[in-house]
Amino acid sequence: MKPDHRFLRLLARLAVIEAASLVALGGAMLAGPRVAVTAAGALHGAVWLLYAWLILAMICLKMWDKKQAARLVICALLPLGGFVTARWCRRLLLQDALRQHQ
Repeated sequence: MKPDHRFLRLLARLAVIEAASLVALGGAMLAGPRVAVTAAGALHGAVWLLYAWLILAMICLKMWDKKQAARLVICALLPLGGFVTARWCRRLLLQDALRQHQ
């Protein structure tokens, strides 16, 4: 079963938010007060858990195999890897749209 478009769009958005929250966390650690680090860390952790939950849901619904899911998790662990994931999701959406119009 191929991934549903709604799941791909949500995954792309979460991946970008996750990567941006990591950047914000890094900035807070370098320049911000301790409360900013705590807030940015909590935000980043919550977004990462949502991202991981979505990947697990897609595995359970047979939309991804374990190899694709591992790629998504590895990208989430790499700094700015969420932007790579978002681009990949958008490419999959575009390819599917092109196939439907042929």
